[in-house]
Amino acid sequence: MLLNKLEKKDTLFVLSDHGANATPTKKFYFNKWLKEKGLLKLENKRFFDFGYWMAKLHISKSSLERVIHKLGLLSFVAKTISNQNKAKIENMLPPFSFIDWNQTKMYYTKTNAHSPYEGIQINLKGKKPKGIVSKEEYGKLRKRMIEELRKLKDPKTNKTTVEWVCKREEKYKQRSYKRS
Repeated sequence: MLLNKLEKKDTLFVLSDHGANATPTKKFYFNKWLKEKGLLKLENKRFFDFGYWMAKLHISKSSLERVIHKLGLLSFVAKTISNQNKAKIENMLPPFSFIDWNQTKMYYTKTNAHSPYEGIQINLKGKKPKGIVSKEEYGKLRKRMIEELRKLKDPKTNKTTVEWVCKREEKYKQRSYKRS
């Protein structure tokens, strides 16, 4: 280990390029857009709903994660909350706390603030716990979404905002790839 090789007179600097990119100046809310397209439906929630107030106060999941980290509670939360309870908490946080899964065909997700896995998901029967989209409808829905994404324009400039859209099997052309 590097620390074991340091002498008392040595100074160790740790540098990272994380966050070195420019901060985006605009945001796009996929789930709001999917709702406008009729592909995502929301439930009416009770007044005393944790997720409701987080959304109402514009507190994002990543903001909550940062607060937990800054308070030094990250390891405590990780150790004390079981995976099953983490999933329950996850469903209480916006946007998933408001989704009516029995009427939603598509939704956008990002696993967490540091995850590379994100994108528009199809609520497929047999794959998702409350999936409603049949295998027959899956291809048509995917084609419609690709067309809709290609048509997206910035409302201020009227310029196309999406440069490239593809199916995941077109992006990952590996022999071992299987639709999951």
